[in-house]
Formats: sequence, C-alpha cells, structure tokens
Amino acid sequence: MKRPLFKVITVFICGAGASLALPPTGWLLAALGLSIPVILAMRASRPAFGALLFGMGGFGWFTASLYWIANALFVKGGVQLLLLPFAVLGLPLLLSLFWMAAAYLALRLSAHIPTRLVFLACFWGLAEWLRSFVLTGFPWNVTGHIFAENLLLAQMAAYTGQDGLNILAGLFITSAAALYLRAFSASIWMGVPVFLMLGLSLIRFSNLPPIDAQDSIIRLIQPNIAQIEKWDRARKSEHISRMIKLASQPASPAALTLLPEAAIAGFWRDERDGVQALAQAITPRNGVLLTGILSADSEKNFFNSAFFLHHSGGLLGQYHKQHLVPFGEYIPFRKIPFVSALAGQGEFTPGPPAEDIFIEPFGYIRVLICYEIIFPSFIAKDSRRPDIIITLSNDAWFGQSIGPHQHFTQSRLRAIEEGLPVYRLANTGVSGGFDGFGRLLGKSKLGVEAVLDLPHIHPAPAPFYVKNRSLLFWLMILWLVGGAIFLEFANQKSNKWQDDL
Repeated sequence: MKRPLFKVITVFICGAGASLALPPTGWLLAALGLSIPVILAMRASRPAFGALLFGMGGFGWFTASLYWIANALFVKGGVQLLLLPFAVLGLPLLLSLFWMAAAYLALRLSAHIPTRLVFLACFWGLAEWLRSFVLTGFPWNVTGHIFAENLLLAQMAAYTGQDGLNILAGLFITSAAALYLRAFSASIWMGVPVFLMLGLSLIRFSNLPPIDAQDSIIRLIQPNIAQIEKWDRARKSEHISRMIKLASQPASPAALTLLPEAAIAGFWRDERDGVQALAQAITPRNGVLLTGILSADSEKNFFNSAFFLHHSGGLLGQYHKQHLVPFGEYIPFRKIPFVSALAGQGEFTPGPPAEDIFIEPFGYIRVLICYEIIFPSFIAKDSRRPDIIITLSNDAWFGQSIGPHQHFTQSRLRAIEEGLPVYRLANTGVSGGFDGFGRLLGKSKLGVEAVLDLPHIHPAPAPFYVKNRSLLFWLMILWLVGGAIFLEFANQKSNKWQDDL
C-alpha cells in the first residue's frame, strides 16, 4: 500500500474512533484520536495534502457519528432510498469540507509548525461556527460536544456558549499534538484559554446551589408510536387512547402535561374539538396541555405547530416552528427535476417570530420544535428571556441508534448556556429535563412508553453567555490570531538572526 493512501486510511480511522468522545459514550480522551490527523497535517510537505488528511479525519468523525440519519430513509423506503449515499457519505463529506478548509488556510499561511497549530485551532473554531448557519446550518456533533457528558466541563458553556466550546475542544486536541511535535510555544499559547475556562468552570461547579424544585409538576408523555404507524389515521383513536392511559397512571395531578411533536395525526383546524376533549381527559381542573399538531392558514401554508390548551379547552398560546429541517420539512433546490421527483408535493412554511406565552405558575415558556434545540443563541432573537424552555420532538425516524441520545444531550448545553430549565419530550427517543445548570431532572429510556413527572424549576441567574453572547468566542479568536502572528514573527526573527551568524 502506498504511503499517502495509508495516511488517508489512518486519519479516517482515527477520526471515527475519536467520535467516541461524543454522546452517548462521552469518552473524552477518545477525542485525542484527532490529534493524529493534526500531526500528519502539520508535517505534510504540501498544504493541499495536509488539508486532505485533516479533512479525512473529519470525514471519519462525521461518518461514524451520523450514520443514524440514514435510518430515516428506511421508514418510507421506495424512491427515497436513492438518497442513501448522500445520507451515509455525502453529508459527512460536506461537513468535513469545513475542516479541510480550516487546515488549508492554516498550512498556507505558514510553514512554521507552532504557527500552523495556533492558526489551525483558530480556523477550526471558525469552521464549526460557520457550519452553524451556512446552508441553514447543521451544528450537530460539533467538537464542543465532547464536553457535554461531563457536568463539570460542560459548565464552560455558561461562559463561552457552544461556539466557544468548539474552540476549547480544538485547543485541547491541537495542544496534545503540539506537545508531541515539541511545539511548546504553541501549546503554552493555546493552553491559556483552556485553563482559564477550566478554572471558571470549576468555580461555577463548586458553587452549584441545590436544585430549586417547586411543587408544580410537569408531566411528559412519551407514547412510543412507531413512525410507520404514526400517520395511519385508522389508528388515531388507538394512539389517543394510549396517551390518555399513560397520562392517567400517576396519582398526583400535573399542572402542565406535554405531548410530543405532531402527537395528533391531523391538522388543528380539523382536530380542534378532539384536542380540546383530550385536554379535558388528561389534565386536572386548571391544568394545561401542550401538544404538537400540524396547522394551516387560509393561504394554505402548512406549519409544524404546538398549542397550549387549558383544561376547559381554551386556547392559551401557540407556536409555529421557525427553523425547518432541509429535505425533511422543506426541499431546497426544488426546481431541479430530479429533486422535485424525490421530494413529493407537500412541505412546511417557517413560522413567524415567536410570541411570549405566559402560563401560570411557570412564567414565560419558550417552545422549540425538534432540531431547533441544537442551535445556540436561537432564542436570543426573542424579545424576552423566558423562564422555561420546552422542546417537542419525534426521534422515531432514527430507531435504536445513538442519534436520539445525541439530540437529548444537546438540550443540556442549551440549559447551561441560557441558565434555564429545559424539558424535552419525544414521541419516542429520550425524554427528560435539566435544570439551568445542566443537572438531570429525570429521563426516559430509548424506545419505550414512558411517563415522567418532573419538578417545575425556576430559572438560574442569567449566566455570562446570556449577557455577552459571542464575546468570549471572538476574544479567543483574536487571542489565537495574535498568538499565531507573534509566533510567526518570532520564528522569522530567529531565522534572520541565525542567517546573520
């Protein structure tokens, strides 16, 4: 086997193995497997080949950790299976291009390994930030998620947010590579932000207050309805009966009962009476129901929605999903004939800006539907900081895979960033909740019927990230740029001094 090919295969395997640092395994030290692609990229004689090696490490990372997306194509089968190569290989390849570009810039800007390492950490963090919104964004399994399973390390998100957490993860990995390459000046420069954030995280973790549980109960109903059955209208009454039965099991009344995304097969305009009857059946007097259900307006725009109903049937508030899933809820490039044939006819419309929804005694509730929860700062655009975040989802598309676990863990980061309790309910998947410090309030198992009674938690004081958002992210970027420039000039000065001798 030729040596370049051997290197390409090696970095792919290292990237795949490093993904074990991600949820649900959370083996943090496995992330150091990515230091191998870093080392080989730094030593590459040509920037293009070095960038390829680092990008292939990313390709391994995404291929191993996002395989579960392909499971959604098998639910309906048929012509959609033609998209299987894109789901299995195309998406990981697209995401790895961000890493490849970061490495190419770092390698092109300098031949000095310490400078290259610092530039790589900088551009890698910028690449992960960019893929949070380019082509609508897909910040899934970003490098910062290696800290998400560790409650102490995850506290860094209260200062940096997810984007800053990505930089810290990149510094952790590239610093290990710098030590191996004996680039001690780079490791010291990159270590400063890491140890500063670790110190702040430790202080925050050491001073966590007791969980502030209130008397009010929030009840999560996970009906575990298979996706292939979910839209079978002949089984709608069976599914509703299942949810009523689950909600009736606990003895204590719940002030707020949650049903998952699109819990009722149908549209609000057609099912309103049935949903009102459901609210009366599963909530106590003065209780409130939140349920996902599709809706439409007079112009035939379709929305993925959630509705709050009082026990009496009165509508208390509604939310229409704003950030839709490409190829799942709307079809980019629909004008291309091949894409249009695969996509079919229907798709959703993004909802308007979210309105404040006040529900006594919980305060202002912010609803996020499905993968809206994965976007940091999504609710920063709202006019008011809410008191609670509730996210409704349906992970039945992804079966018994690691995908629902990854989705659940991202809720923890949003809780820590925003200092808000987050309650996550899936039709099937992993449901549960976190307080504003990311501490687990309870969770269901994957792929089972479940009823979770979780306490109402007051919001924590707004953390540094809420008040300053991306400030630390950009300060770390400036620190790394300044460090790279300093190391480059120092190297050139040293070489000039040696030439003069």
